[in-house]
Amino acid sequence: SGFILWVFDLFGRSINERMRLVIAIVLGILAVSFPMTHTRAHHWFTHDRTGNYIPWDYAYNILNSCDQDGIIFTNGDNDTFPLWFIQQVEKVRTDVRVVNLSHLNTPWYVHQLKDQMGVPIRLSDTQIDKLAPMITPDRQIIRVQDALVQEIITANKWKYPIYFAVTVSRDNRIGLDDNLRMEGMTYRVVPEKGKDQVEPEILEYRLTEVFKFRGLADTTIYKNENDKRLIANYISAFLQLAEYYKQQGDIDKAVEFCENAVGINPYGWRPYAFLVQIYSEIDDFPRVESTIRRAPRGEKERLYLNSAYAYDNKGDINSAIDVYK
Repeated sequence: SGFILWVFDLFGRSINERMRLVIAIVLGILAVSFPMTHTRAHHWFTHDRTGNYIPWDYAYNILNSCDQDGIIFTNGDNDTFPLWFIQQVEKVRTDVRVVNLSHLNTPWYVHQLKDQMGVPIRLSDTQIDKLAPMITPDRQIIRVQDALVQEIITANKWKYPIYFAVTVSRDNRIGLDDNLRMEGMTYRVVPEKGKDQVEPEILEYRLTEVFKFRGLADTTIYKNENDKRLIANYISAFLQLAEYYKQQGDIDKAVEFCENAVGINPYGWRPYAFLVQIYSEIDDFPRVESTIRRAPRGEKERLYLNSAYAYDNKGDINSAIDVYK
């Protein structure tokens, strides 16, 4: 502001009021924008969104993890608002009903789901307006959202496919973990019970043929902490599929999907750790070494420990000691 007044004092007699206003606006814009743009290293890089498709692609990938007319429970802002945007603005997978768990605690939203979105809810309007948390005889609190999740699943009677986004925490899955099957960036509610269920053909198809992973390996694109958490969910999907194939004895397929995970995000340690474990279990130490050499800096100790643990677990104590050394 002092600089602007100095300019006016210097040229005040020779410019009219309209020109004074234009100068004030231009100088004000420059004064505000200069601190953000004068150095890429400190400001521009962290604010530039060029090439950053992470929110759009994440929304696309979640919606395309659902079959036709699916219902998906989402957790918070990052796995809800991008979905609503590409549905409402860009008309992507508008058949999928997105149900935000936080909003389920509000009657107006439950009315909207029932009356406008066709989500199966058997409660009357009066019952919806009276919804409140409950305490069971053993002093457990049942939240409104928990009761509504159970109501939607029960009322649906398996008519529509129902999913939880992978971002939904275990606490919000109302004890259904053994009835969930990974089919992409979602867990599908299924009648069959089992631990860590995977639908390998569907998951593989979506990971390799459907999903978009634009710019994830590009270091010129800034990724904040939210971005990194979303990327970590992709890595988990690849590694869960790799674990499935490993358990089936198909080591080549397990390695393939670990390498796919490295391809979309070569800067995280988990795919390398999985590869090190596999190679140690099949006693291929040269590939253990080559994997560790191309892993991110600062992770070598962790990866050698993974290898030693793997040798130890299979009873090869001498190899484990060598790796520890």
